[in-house]
Amino acid sequence: MNSFLIIWNKKKETDIKKIENRTLKLEEDYNFYSKLNFEDIQLYSIILSTFVCYYLRIPDNKTREKLNSKLSVILQNYDIKYKNFLEVPKREEKFIAKNIELEKGIARNRALLDNLFALFVTINTKVPIFIVGKPGCSKSLSVQLINKSMKGDSSSNYIFKNLPRIIMNSYQGSMGSTSKGVKSVFKRARAKLRNIREKEGENNKEQKIISMIYFDEMGLAEHSPNNPLKVIHAELEYDLNEGDKKIAFVGISNWALDASKMNRGLYLSIPDPDEEDIKKTSRTIGKSYNSDLAKHYRPLYENLGVIYYKYKDYLNKNLTNNLKEFHGNRDFYHLIKNVANNIVKENKIAIGEEKKKWIYNWGTWKKFCWINFRKSYRKFFE
Repeated sequence: MNSFLIIWNKKKETDIKKIENRTLKLEEDYNFYSKLNFEDIQLYSIILSTFVCYYLRIPDNKTREKLNSKLSVILQNYDIKYKNFLEVPKREEKFIAKNIELEKGIARNRALLDNLFALFVTINTKVPIFIVGKPGCSKSLSVQLINKSMKGDSSSNYIFKNLPRIIMNSYQGSMGSTSKGVKSVFKRARAKLRNIREKEGENNKEQKIISMIYFDEMGLAEHSPNNPLKVIHAELEYDLNEGDKKIAFVGISNWALDASKMNRGLYLSIPDPDEEDIKKTSRTIGKSYNSDLAKHYRPLYENLGVIYYKYKDYLNKNLTNNLKEFHGNRDFYHLIKNVANNIVKENKIAIGEEKKKWIYNWGTWKKFCWINFRKSYRKFFE
């Protein structure tokens, strides 16, 4: 992994230089990467490897911050521009994300940035990765975006043209999954890679192609009475994946899997968003509809984020059953999209009953939820 990151960081200067009519941000990136010497690139790559392998597997924000503080102290001993450990990964995450085309309504929030960067590194190095997080934290979306962007020579963005083309083999996990079905997707992924190489000829063996397995809902498959994941151990073993059999693997789940499975690759655990994350997500979604209006109505977007955070905090503290997940991140995203769409359409904020209509898009409210939510609603909008 570290060797890939070293090569990647060396190539970025050349790749950016080839882009015509570079934006101001790309120009800033070029100036930054062109000034990195050999030692800078080595240390830069080590920091990124540490971030992917260790930092991203921590499931809560407080522990992540503790690790960041300790590693930042170590960096004080080196003569580099960045003295905070997270500054380097954040720069790389933003570099990857801004070169991926996003549709309107998709926010470049922390979860998406972490997912995209981890997937980018692990897929290119063919290191298996398991992504675990609650629904609505961009797990499936990130896989789709990376797959759409990495098309080899056919990639729309020049940054990805010199990288491999992904051939995705999807498998949907369920309570009815079987070991035979799981094994078949591995065979299919290797067969596709072998057939493409044979078809394109011996001279194209170095053609940049990655055959990747995308295993959705691994958590459901793990609870299947057929024990379908027992074959994962053998399939992901390094010696079995050598040569033309080596493929990339991405598994996603809404909850943590058995450690014996996740230890076969990198593990990305997505923490719950904090208040600042939610406010930023709300602002970014609004900006994707109209950046000028998003600036003007920034307080509205941020206050909606604060309300949602306080609402979820209330549920988590006062409930012990499944009702605490009665509403999730996707409900919040849909609310903000609806608000942004109305703002753009009317170019004004509706008042009174119209505001309440937006809020009611979350669905049928339980009485105790609405009473608590209404208190926050009044505080911020009345």
